[in-house]
Amino acid sequence: MSYSLTNTRTCHMRRLVAIAVALAIPCLSLPPAPARAEAPEPRYDLTLDLSVTASALALMLISETALKSTLIPEQCRWCSTNSLDNSVRSALRWNKPALADGLSYATLLLASAGAWTGWGEALDSGAPSPGADLLIVAESVALASVLTEVFKASFARARPLTVDPALDYGDSRWDRQDRNASFISGHTTMAFALATSAGAVAHMRGYRLEPLVWTLGGVGAVATGLLRISADQHWFTDVLAGAAVGTAVGLGVSALHRPKQAKEGALAPRMGLSSNLLVLRWAF
Repeated sequence: MSYSLTNTRTCHMRRLVAIAVALAIPCLSLPPAPARAEAPEPRYDLTLDLSVTASALALMLISETALKSTLIPEQCRWCSTNSLDNSVRSALRWNKPALADGLSYATLLLASAGAWTGWGEALDSGAPSPGADLLIVAESVALASVLTEVFKASFARARPLTVDPALDYGDSRWDRQDRNASFISGHTTMAFALATSAGAVAHMRGYRLEPLVWTLGGVGAVATGLLRISADQHWFTDVLAGAAVGTAVGLGVSALHRPKQAKEGALAPRMGLSSNLLVLRWAF
């Protein structure tokens, strides 16, 4: 029995590693960054971008505070689970979920380290408008956060910790609405938006530290998602969807700020779908 459980957990971990590698392949296979002297500056409108960022953050804060009881029902709309989510939860849940919860905030900070690394190089190299880097990242995170609130209110999915009453943390930690705010994982969405927008800006600028920006952001983002499962706060599909939304927003917002003439250094992964399929085939 113990061998079967160990073997099952090994399979789960193998699959999670494969998924993480498959998600990382596009980042690792980016074409070389253009030379710094030829790297174009991002396009931005300070008034417009600041307005969008501030408005998105305000909407997120209002929905998380004043409107939560209105937007998210006390009874879950999505209450059922599935075999995939249950098996991943069983494999990754920690005996002390509160520790994993706290660590997920630390890894979220690690995901933001890539953005600060790129900004530091912008200051050091004397690049024009270094603040544009952080503005693009902040706008990506703000818009991703708003989308997270839309998903949470629309699906009202029960968190994993509410499924098993014996493991429930009690009313002292979660209000009734927050118990049904599992889909999608906000921490994961924010982490991937941070990582991908910072990496895309570093690529656009042609930073020497671009690989470090991608590495810090990517490791922090993946670790954040896994820890949200270990903390029993989210299902695997919550985290997977959050990663997809955060990545889409991060790359999409940065692409809107890319100069039209900057085509040579466009984000076009070379290894493509075939490499991802080989990795996933190994796992499954």
